[in-house]
Amino acid sequence: MNFKKVFLKKKTKKYLLVIPVLNEGILIKKLVIKIIKLKIHKLIDVLIVDGGSNDGSIKELNFAKKYLNGIIIIKNNTGLSKQLRVAYTISYKKKYYGTITIDGNFKDDPKKISTFIKYIEKGYHFVQGSRFIKGGREENTPLIRKYAIKLIHAPILSFYSKFNWSDTTQGYRGYNNIIFKDKKISIFRNIFKKYELLAYLNYILPLAGYSCIEIPTFRKYDRTNKLNSKIKGFSSNFEIIKVLFKACWGHFNKKR
Repeated sequence: MNFKKVFLKKKTKKYLLVIPVLNEGILIKKLVIKIIKLKIHKLIDVLIVDGGSNDGSIKELNFAKKYLNGIIIIKNNTGLSKQLRVAYTISYKKKYYGTITIDGNFKDDPKKISTFIKYIEKGYHFVQGSRFIKGGREENTPLIRKYAIKLIHAPILSFYSKFNWSDTTQGYRGYNNIIFKDKKISIFRNIFKKYELLAYLNYILPLAGYSCIEIPTFRKYDRTNKLNSKIKGFSSNFEIIKVLFKACWGHFNKKR
């Protein structure tokens, strides 16, 4: 088993909300409190997927146990993609209809979760949140991040995937679980370790004929909190760009 259970309950809803976390400090607690206040846990099962935090933030969620479907800790974590693969495996095996993901650093507004579900119910297979389309908003996005997305990441993925993306590093997403069982896409491979899975899905799903859409969301960076982003400095940004080209040049495609 790739994870340790803090607790994991039976499926109670049609959809699963996956929240990947790693040393999010007070931010994950704030997000969970807002989810509870909005009664989102009555709409969707909520799973916290911890990548091995050592800051005590997971223990701070004990108060929310009755509102959450589970908290799991990934063993030998390699990065975000492994956390997502394990969570998607749980979602698929428990036969959820769809899966929504939201980052655990409280940059995104969970009010939109119901909108992601609505579009999956309409028949879309992949719903991507975007702060850059009409109706979307962003605050305090670091300038290098904003222009790297708008001028490099999104245009290149749009060109290679044949779909007009605007916000491709955004982790606020929704999936119809039918894509999880597609062996031609094969998302559960160990090749996906850090950020690869996000770029790969933006690239491959339109090309594979799945119905995709972007919906407007709100993303806010807290300038006073250093935990608000894991992508910092030249090396992290270079890694994102390297993964982008690997995805677009077919490096992650399932070999036949």
